[in-house]
Amino acid sequence: MTILKKISLILIFPFLFINDGCKEEECGCEGEIIFNLNEEVGYITYNEDTKFASFIPRDVPGTYFTICDPVEKWDLISQFPSGEDELIVWGRAADDCMKKVNPRYQNAYTLHLDSVIINEFSR
Repeated sequence: MTILKKISLILIFPFLFINDGCKEEECGCEGEIIFNLNEEVGYITYNEDTKFASFIPRDVPGTYFTICDPVEKWDLISQFPSGEDELIVWGRAADDCMKKVNPRYQNAYTLHLDSVIINEFSR
């Protein structure tokens, strides 16, 4: 073995075993809550067949929230027509996992929906 290979092994080998204490960052519905939505105005859209639901805030263009566990919240979500009524929403948001695979999703979050009411002021 040449001297250059030995030096390379000595320099590289320790880095193979370094554990900096960082664990894989969780995202999606199991991710860490990063902010709260309090009286956020926007629209909830959903698909009756797939039970997929999302929230699109009115005043933050390009931001998108996938609603966590929509089947559990279906009665709350489906009391309003999909995308038609302006709603006021409360909940907690985490990063969407799509941010890890596509930079276009930098404003994508998951939403733990707590409460929804119709925005009476928009009527």
